[in-house]
Formats: sequence, C-alpha cells, structure tokens
Amino acid sequence: MLSDKDKPDERQFVSLRKGGVNRTVNLPEARGKRCLETLGWLVTLAEYGEMNLVHPFSRVQINLPHVTTFNDYHLSSWDKHTSFIHKAVLSSSPEESKDYVLVVLYGNFGHLGFWRPGDKSRTDVEVPILGFRDIIFHEGLPYAVKGHGMVLAFDVLGPYPTRPWFGLGIPDICFGSHKQLFIVESAGVVLMVHQDASLSDFGDDDPLVLIIRKGLVLIIRHAGFKYSSLLQAQRNGWR
Repeated sequence: MLSDKDKPDERQFVSLRKGGVNRTVNLPEARGKRCLETLGWLVTLAEYGEMNLVHPFSRVQINLPHVTTFNDYHLSSWDKHTSFIHKAVLSSSPEESKDYVLVVLYGNFGHLGFWRPGDKSRTDVEVPILGFRDIIFHEGLPYAVKGHGMVLAFDVLGPYPTRPWFGLGIPDICFGSHKQLFIVESAGVVLMVHQDASLSDFGDDDPLVLIIRKGLVLIIRHAGFKYSSLLQAQRNGWR
C-alpha cells in the first residue's frame, strides 16, 4: 500500500503479480497513521495512540483499545505511539466471522497480547520470560517465536487462552544481537526463519539436519546468512 503526499487521503494498492498499482482508493481513515496489514484489514495507529481495524475497500472501522492501555506502556522508550506496536495478526476476517481474535506483538520487551470483540482491553499471555520476536496464525492457533528460538502456540479461542498450548525449542543454536527470527507459513507448514548477518560466509558445507521429537529443524547455510526452518510437527504429544 502506497501513499501520495499530494493526495494524503488516497492509497494505492500494488500487485507484485501484476507488476504495478492494482487499485486506488480514497481512505481518509489511514491519513497520518501507521498501518499494519492482516488478512486484508488494516490496523491503524494514530499519533496520539488511537487504534482501529479498518477495511480499506468497505471502510468499515472497528475501535480497538488505546495504546496507553497496554501493559508496561509507561516503560516504553518509543518516541511515538505509532512505533509501540510491532505486528498484529487476525485469526479470521471480521467480515467472515464474529468469533475472531487479534493478536498483537508490542513493547520494548516483546509482549504478546490478544483482543476479542467486546473486550475493553487487551489480554496478555502468561509466560515467565517475554522476548517474542514474531507471530503468525496457522489453523486457528497463533504461533509465536521468542528470541532464544522457542516456538509457542496459544489456543486463544479455548478455555485457557493465556497459557501456551505447546512449545518447541531449537537446541545448540546461539541467538545474539546480530540475528533475527521470523515465523512464516509455506505449503501448509509453519517455518521459523533464522537470519544471521554476523557471519561473512558459511562455505559450501552441506545443510545440517536435526530431528527434534516429531519436528524437523533444517539449517541452511548460504552467503553470510543462516536460515533455520522449523517444520511443524504433529501437535499430538507436544503439550
């Protein structure tokens, strides 16, 4: 999504497949705001902390709890309200179901919280150590990866939404300040991507494959970056 400084209320949607601007819409709800996309909706963050879910084409708007209601907001070092939220993901589109959840990654310490329709505030997950780096929804569960390589899933629509439903960690891998973790979905499986920019070259060694329980960790070495992909295992026995 692109904006034009000469037309601040317009937004242009770019199609990588078609190689250009696919659609231009009038969207004053996004003016002067940071926008995070999830399932075709936008989470808009205003300078003074107002948050909303906005559909860019129908312009339906859903109010969300103010940024200042978030846990540890007073400890934040961010100079703008718009920088406090790192990522937001929906479980399903509000157009398709009223039983949806918005999960948010936020704050200096990698907090993870969720909001459901009708809630007046966000609910944080219960973990002894924070440090979440990325989140994604897959088959109704939010998967979150922490800075030391632990992947946790939460059943946010179940009876114990704040407790981890299962967890899986990667052994013998050191994560430092020069390394970044991402969690993505590809071909129906959840992948954890570990990017290491601190090393100049790994050489031409063959990939190292480690098997953990029913999961598979694949270390790919390539041109100064290391990608560790965590293939989702069967969830039976992971609790």
